[in-house]
Amino acid sequence: MKVLFGSQTPTSIGCRLHPSRVAKGLLPTAASALHLAGIAALIGIAGCSRGPTAQRQLLSRLDLGAWIPESFVTSPTGDRVAYIVRRDAGVSVVVNSEEGPRYDDIAKGSMIFSHDGQRLAYVAKTGSRWTIVVDGVAGKACDQGRTPVFSPDGGHFAYAESSGGRWHAVVDGKEGPAYDRVDGVVLSSSGTCAYLAARKGKWVAVIGTNEGREYDEFGRDGVVFDSGGSRVAYAARKNGKWLAVVDGVDGPRYDAVIGVTFSRDGRHVAYSACRGDRWLQVVDGRESRTWKGIKPIAFSPDGEHTVYVAMGDVGDRSVVVVDGTEMGEYEAALNPVFSPDSRRLAHLAKFGERLCVVVDGDKGDLYPDLGEEGVVFSPDSRHVAYVAGVVSGWLVVLDGKEGPQYDRIWGLEFSQDSRTLAFGACRGEAEFVVAGDREGPHFDRAVLEGSRIAFDLQGRVRYAAGTGDRVFAVQDSVR
Repeated sequence: MKVLFGSQTPTSIGCRLHPSRVAKGLLPTAASALHLAGIAALIGIAGCSRGPTAQRQLLSRLDLGAWIPESFVTSPTGDRVAYIVRRDAGVSVVVNSEEGPRYDDIAKGSMIFSHDGQRLAYVAKTGSRWTIVVDGVAGKACDQGRTPVFSPDGGHFAYAESSGGRWHAVVDGKEGPAYDRVDGVVLSSSGTCAYLAARKGKWVAVIGTNEGREYDEFGRDGVVFDSGGSRVAYAARKNGKWLAVVDGVDGPRYDAVIGVTFSRDGRHVAYSACRGDRWLQVVDGRESRTWKGIKPIAFSPDGEHTVYVAMGDVGDRSVVVVDGTEMGEYEAALNPVFSPDSRRLAHLAKFGERLCVVVDGDKGDLYPDLGEEGVVFSPDSRHVAYVAGVVSGWLVVLDGKEGPQYDRIWGLEFSQDSRTLAFGACRGEAEFVVAGDREGPHFDRAVLEGSRIAFDLQGRVRYAAGTGDRVFAVQDSVR
C-alpha cells in the first residue's frame, strides 16, 4: 500500500480541550492543492449565510419546570427524543410526547436507544429494588441491574442483573444460568449474547449457551466479536500470565495483553502485549519489534493495513508505525486513523504547547486546542475536517481552510455523497446547524447539543432541536 500523505489540515469537532486530553481526535485530509481548491468551492464553510426556513415536525412539548435537561437523548435516526421529568410523585421517562410509568429514580446515563431508533431501554428504581425497562415494559425487580445493550439490528436486547447475591444474564427477557457475578454483556451482529461470569473465584466467557475454559481474570475489554459475529476473542489471565483467546484457542503467554481487535472483514486479529518492560504488537500470531511503550493497534477498513503509535527508546518520542514500518517521529503522536478507502492516514501531533493534524505525513497548522471528537474523513476519502480551538472560540478546518468562529462546535458529519459538511454550533444563546455554507434556523441551547446530526439518502440534514418548550424533528434541504 502507498500511504498518500497529503498536506493541509483536516476537520474535527469539539469542546475546549486541554492538549493532554486531545488524544480522542483522529484526522483525515485533502489530496492536493488543486484538489483543495475544488473542495472549498464544493463544500465551502468560509463565511456562512443564513438559509431558508427548514421543515419542522413537533416531537414533544417540554414541561420546563419538571424536565431534566442533562437527561435528554435523541435516537440515531433523529426522529425520537427521550428525557426524564421529575414530579412530586417521582420520575418518569418521556418519549416524544408520551410519558411512561413513575419510578423513584432512574439510573443516570442508562437511557439508550436501539441503533434503528425504534426501541428504548433504561434502568429504574422503586423502593430499594431496580428493574430494567425495555419499550416501556418493566422486567423483574432485582437488587442491581446494568444498562441494557441492543443488537445492531435492534431485534435483541440483553443485560446483567442480580438478586440475592446471584447474577444472571438476561437475553430478550429470559434469564440465563446463575453465577457469582456477570459482567461485560455484549450482543453480536447476529444476535449472539456473550458475557463474562464468575463462579467460585474463577471466570469463564459464556458465548451463547456455551461456557469456555476457566481463567483467573479477564481483560477490561471483555468479549470482542468480529463485525460478522462469527469470531470471538478476549484477553485472559491464568497462573500469573496473560494470553489472547481467539475462537477458543489460547495464544502465547505474556505479562500483559490489551486491545484485542479484529479487522472489519474478520480475517485478521491483533493485540498489544508486554514481556518484561517491553511492549509489542501481535498480528495473526506474528510479533513486532519491541518498544518502551505502545498504543493499541488498529486495522484499515479493508483489513490490509495496520497502524499504531509506539514510544521510542530515545527521549520518549512517539513513533507512528504503519504495516511495521516507522513512518514518522514526533514529540507526541495520538490517535492515527485511516480514510474509508484505506489509502490515507491522519493523526494528531504535539509540537511544544500546540497541536496539529498530520495528514499523509504533512503537518497542518498549529493550534492551542483541537476538538475532542477528532478528525473526520468524508465517505469518498477526499475531504477531511476537524475542529480547532483559537483564542476567541472554535472553528472548523475543512481541507486546510478555516471557517467562521463560534463559541462551541460539535457533531461533525459529512453527507453520504461527500458533498456537504454539517455540524452543530453555538453563538451566544443560540444553537444551530451549519450545513455547507449556511446556517440553519436558530434554537435554544441544551436540546440541540444533545441531538445527533445525520444526512438522509436525499442529502437532507436531519436533527432534533428545541425552542421554548417545543422539541422538533428538523429536516433541512441544504442544496
